Amino acid sequence: GNLLSERTSATPPPIHLRRRRHMGDTKVLDLSGEWKLVETDGDLDTFFKNLGYSWVVRKMAIMVMKGMFKTEKIKMSGGEFHCVETGAPMNKAFTQTYTLKVGGEKIEILEPSGKKVKVSAVWADDSKQKLKFVIEGEVPSIGYRFLSGGKMIVHAHCADKTGKLIGGDIRSVYERLGPKPEPQAPSSQAPAAPTQMAPPPPGKEETKMPK
Repeated sequence: GNLLSERTSATPPPIHLRRRRHMGDTKVLDLSGEWKLVETDGDLDTFFKNLGYSWVVRKMAIMVMKGMFKTEKIKMSGGEFHCVETGAPMNKAFTQTYTLKVGGEKIEILEPSGKKVKVSAVWADDSKQKLKFVIEGEVPSIGYRFLSGGKMIVHAHCADKTGKLIGGDIRSVYERLGPKPEPQAPSSQAPAAPTQMAPPPPGKEETKMPK
Protein backbone atom coordinates (compact mmCIF):
# COMPACT_ATOMS: atom_id res chain seq x y z
CA GLY A 1 0.00 0.00 0.00
CA ASN A 2 2.81 2.42 0.84
CA LEU A 3 4.64 1.59 -2.39
CA LEU A 4 1.52 2.36 -4.44
CA SER A 5 0.98 5.67 -2.69
CA GLU A 6 4.63 6.60 -3.25
CA ARG A 7 4.35 5.77 -6.97
CA THR A 8 1.15 7.75 -7.42
CA SER A 9 2.60 10.76 -5.60
CA ALA A 10 5.66 10.63 -7.86
CA THR A 11 3.52 10.53 -11.02
CA PRO A 12 4.33 13.58 -13.21
CA PRO A 13 1.52 16.08 -13.89
CA PRO A 14 -0.50 15.78 -17.11
CA ILE A 15 1.12 17.17 -20.29
CA HIS A 16 -1.30 20.10 -20.59
CA LEU A 17 -0.39 21.25 -17.06
CA ARG A 18 3.30 20.92 -17.81
CA ARG A 19 2.82 23.03 -20.94
CA ARG A 20 1.03 25.71 -18.96
CA ARG A 21 3.86 25.84 -16.44
CA HIS A 22 6.39 26.08 -19.27
CA MET A 23 4.40 28.83 -20.98
CA GLY A 24 4.19 30.72 -17.73
CA ASP A 25 7.98 30.85 -17.61
CA THR A 26 8.22 32.67 -20.96
CA LYS A 27 8.17 36.45 -21.02
CA VAL A 28 5.25 38.32 -22.53
CA LEU A 29 5.94 39.82 -25.97
CA ASP A 30 7.48 43.29 -25.72
CA LEU A 31 7.84 45.27 -28.95
CA SER A 32 9.08 48.42 -27.20
CA GLY A 33 11.66 50.32 -29.24
CA GLU A 34 12.04 52.12 -32.55
CA TRP A 35 11.57 50.14 -35.75
CA LYS A 36 12.18 50.81 -39.45
CA LEU A 37 10.35 49.05 -42.29
CA VAL A 38 12.90 47.18 -44.41
CA GLU A 39 10.86 44.69 -46.45
CA THR A 40 7.31 44.16 -47.72
CA ASP A 41 5.99 41.00 -49.35
CA GLY A 42 2.95 38.72 -49.52
CA ASP A 43 -0.03 38.42 -51.88
CA LEU A 44 -0.41 42.18 -52.24
CA ASP A 45 -2.31 41.93 -55.52
CA THR A 46 -5.18 39.96 -53.96
CA PHE A 47 -5.08 42.19 -50.89
CA PHE A 48 -5.60 45.35 -52.96
CA LYS A 49 -8.10 43.58 -55.23
CA ASN A 50 -10.25 42.85 -52.17
CA LEU A 51 -10.03 46.56 -51.33
CA GLY A 52 -11.62 47.27 -54.72
CA TYR A 53 -8.57 48.63 -56.57
CA SER A 54 -8.31 48.28 -60.35
CA TRP A 55 -5.44 46.35 -61.97
CA VAL A 56 -3.51 49.51 -62.83
CA VAL A 57 -3.92 51.00 -59.36
CA ARG A 58 -2.93 47.67 -57.78
CA LYS A 59 0.34 47.54 -59.72
CA MET A 60 1.16 51.10 -58.70
CA ALA A 61 0.18 50.43 -55.09
CA ILE A 62 2.44 47.36 -54.92
CA MET A 63 5.42 49.36 -56.26
CA VAL A 64 4.77 52.12 -53.74
CA MET A 65 4.38 49.67 -50.84
CA LYS A 66 7.64 47.91 -51.63
CA GLY A 67 9.55 51.20 -51.59
CA MET A 68 7.72 52.81 -48.68
CA PHE A 69 9.51 54.62 -45.86
CA LYS A 70 8.02 54.00 -42.44
CA THR A 71 9.14 53.94 -38.82
CA GLU A 72 7.28 53.00 -35.66
CA LYS A 73 8.19 53.99 -32.13
CA ILE A 74 6.48 51.53 -29.76
CA LYS A 75 6.13 51.38 -26.01
CA MET A 76 4.42 48.44 -24.34
CA SER A 77 3.66 48.54 -20.63
CA GLY A 78 0.76 47.87 -18.28
CA GLY A 79 -1.16 46.00 -20.98
CA GLU A 80 -1.04 49.00 -23.33
CA PHE A 81 0.36 49.30 -26.86
CA HIS A 82 1.51 52.87 -27.56
CA CYS A 83 2.70 53.63 -31.10
CA VAL A 84 4.00 56.65 -33.01
CA GLU A 85 3.88 55.98 -36.76
CA THR A 86 5.87 58.05 -39.23
CA GLY A 87 5.67 57.62 -43.00
CA ALA A 88 3.10 56.10 -45.35
CA PRO A 89 2.75 55.23 -49.05
CA MET A 90 3.46 58.41 -51.09
CA ASN A 91 3.59 60.44 -47.87
CA LYS A 92 6.78 60.44 -45.78
CA ALA A 93 5.36 63.24 -43.63
CA PHE A 94 2.38 61.18 -42.46
CA THR A 95 2.37 60.67 -38.70
CA GLN A 96 -0.07 59.55 -36.03
CA THR A 97 0.06 58.52 -32.39
CA TYR A 98 -2.32 56.11 -30.73
CA THR A 99 -2.61 53.98 -27.60
CA LEU A 100 -4.46 50.66 -27.48
CA LYS A 101 -5.39 48.69 -24.41
CA VAL A 102 -4.76 45.02 -25.19
CA GLY A 103 -8.11 43.29 -24.70
CA GLY A 104 -9.78 46.67 -24.29
CA GLU A 105 -12.04 49.03 -26.24
CA LYS A 106 -11.79 49.77 -29.96
CA ILE A 107 -10.20 53.07 -30.89
CA GLU A 108 -10.26 55.15 -34.06
CA ILE A 109 -7.09 55.57 -36.10
CA LEU A 110 -6.26 56.91 -39.55
CA GLU A 111 -5.31 54.78 -42.52
CA PRO A 112 -2.55 56.25 -44.73
CA SER A 113 -5.32 57.14 -47.22
CA GLY A 114 -6.85 59.42 -44.59
CA LYS A 115 -9.85 57.17 -43.91
CA LYS A 116 -10.79 56.53 -40.29
CA VAL A 117 -11.03 52.93 -39.12
CA LYS A 118 -11.67 51.26 -35.80
CA VAL A 119 -9.05 48.93 -34.38
CA SER A 120 -8.78 46.69 -31.33
CA ALA A 121 -6.02 44.43 -30.04
CA VAL A 122 -5.96 41.12 -28.16
CA TRP A 123 -3.40 38.42 -27.52
CA ALA A 124 -3.51 35.80 -30.29
CA ASP A 125 -3.22 32.99 -27.71
CA ASP A 126 -2.34 32.23 -24.09
CA SER A 127 1.41 32.31 -24.75
CA LYS A 128 1.16 36.11 -25.27
CA GLN A 129 3.88 36.00 -27.90
CA LYS A 130 1.73 37.43 -30.70
CA LEU A 131 -0.63 40.42 -30.81
CA LYS A 132 -3.78 40.25 -32.93
CA PHE A 133 -5.21 43.48 -34.34
CA VAL A 134 -8.75 43.59 -35.74
CA ILE A 135 -9.33 46.53 -38.08
CA GLU A 136 -12.90 47.44 -39.00
CA GLY A 137 -12.95 49.36 -42.28
CA GLU A 138 -14.82 49.10 -45.59
CA VAL A 139 -12.92 45.85 -45.98
CA PRO A 140 -11.97 44.45 -42.55
CA SER A 141 -8.49 43.13 -41.94
CA ILE A 142 -6.75 41.11 -39.25
CA GLY A 143 -3.12 41.74 -38.45
CA TYR A 144 -0.56 39.98 -36.29
CA ARG A 145 2.55 41.44 -34.69
CA PHE A 146 5.35 39.27 -33.35
CA LEU A 147 9.11 38.89 -33.19
CA SER A 148 11.09 36.60 -35.46
CA GLY A 149 14.88 36.49 -35.45
CA GLY A 150 15.07 39.84 -33.67
CA LYS A 151 12.84 41.51 -36.28
CA MET A 152 9.26 42.69 -35.87
CA ILE A 153 6.81 41.11 -38.29
CA VAL A 154 3.49 42.82 -39.06
CA HIS A 155 1.31 40.41 -41.06
CA ALA A 156 -2.05 41.76 -42.29
CA HIS A 157 -4.82 39.68 -43.92
CA CYS A 158 -8.05 40.70 -45.63
CA ALA A 159 -11.15 39.36 -43.87
CA ASP A 160 -14.93 39.44 -44.15
CA LYS A 161 -17.34 40.92 -41.62
CA THR A 162 -17.26 37.70 -39.57
CA GLY A 163 -13.46 37.76 -39.31
CA LYS A 164 -12.89 34.93 -41.79
CA LEU A 165 -9.79 35.41 -43.95
CA ILE A 166 -10.69 35.90 -47.62
CA GLY A 167 -7.25 35.90 -49.25
CA GLY A 168 -4.56 38.50 -49.77
CA ASP A 169 -1.93 39.48 -47.24
CA ILE A 170 0.83 42.00 -46.62
CA ARG A 171 3.84 40.96 -44.57
CA SER A 172 5.99 43.84 -43.35
CA VAL A 173 9.42 43.27 -41.80
CA TYR A 174 10.86 45.86 -39.40
CA GLU A 175 14.41 46.10 -38.06
CA ARG A 176 15.15 47.64 -34.68
CA LEU A 177 16.71 51.10 -34.80
CA GLY A 178 17.37 51.85 -31.12
CA PRO A 179 19.13 49.18 -29.05
CA LYS A 180 19.78 46.96 -32.10
CA PRO A 181 23.50 47.78 -32.54
CA GLU A 182 24.78 46.77 -29.08
CA PRO A 183 28.23 48.30 -29.68
CA GLN A 184 26.50 51.68 -30.00
CA ALA A 185 25.59 51.77 -26.32
CA PRO A 186 29.26 51.77 -25.22
CA SER A 187 30.18 54.17 -28.02
CA SER A 188 27.47 56.58 -26.93
CA GLN A 189 28.87 56.43 -23.40
CA ALA A 190 32.44 56.67 -24.62
CA PRO A 191 32.09 60.25 -25.91
CA ALA A 192 30.86 61.26 -22.44
CA ALA A 193 34.18 60.17 -20.89
CA PRO A 194 36.41 61.99 -23.40
CA THR A 195 34.37 65.19 -23.10
CA GLN A 196 35.00 65.13 -19.36
CA MET A 197 38.68 64.40 -19.84
CA ALA A 198 39.04 66.73 -22.81
CA PRO A 199 39.26 69.99 -20.79
CA PRO A 200 42.49 69.07 -18.90
CA PRO A 201 44.67 68.49 -22.00
CA PRO A 202 43.75 71.88 -23.55
CA GLY A 203 44.53 73.45 -20.19
CA LYS A 204 47.99 71.93 -20.19
CA GLU A 205 48.61 73.07 -23.75
CA GLU A 206 47.53 76.58 -22.85
CA THR A 207 49.99 76.68 -19.95
CA LYS A 208 52.72 75.44 -22.28
CA MET A 209 51.85 77.97 -24.97
CA PRO A 210 52.48 81.05 -22.78
CA LYS A 211 55.78 79.55 -21.60
